[in-house]
Amino acid sequence: MIVLRGMGPRGGPGTVFAASFVAVLNGAGLGGQVAADGELSGLNHGLVVGRVMPEVADGGPLAGVRDGDRISVDLDARLLDTDTPRIGAPVTAGDPQAERGWLGQYAALVGPIQQGAVLRRPRHPVQAGPHPRGAER
Repeated sequence: MIVLRGMGPRGGPGTVFAASFVAVLNGAGLGGQVAADGELSGLNHGLVVGRVMPEVADGGPLAGVRDGDRISVDLDARLLDTDTPRIGAPVTAGDPQAERGWLGQYAALVGPIQQGAVLRRPRHPVQAGPHPRGAER
């Protein structure tokens, strides 16, 4: 099974449309069994599992998967499980600038895809500073 990670709202950041990646894999003859934490279309063929939640950026079941690990899929129960324990930090893109800038703010505030991937209110309200010319707002 090929695992596509980091395609959920926080990991993208922004929900990555995994169907195009699946199409490329199928075109190269590598498809057939794919799992992803991103969005998929209805045009895929083979065993394709999308929206695996929690997403990898939140330490979901695909976060700890390595080459050779066993992944089981129960289609009737709509469950995916791995033989890998969920140990360690969530997988991130590893780009420090993305974590500091507006993409980092987005990743910190966006909710999970099953709840609409909408932005949540920050836990601590941002305090408005003085007006640029020194006058208080």
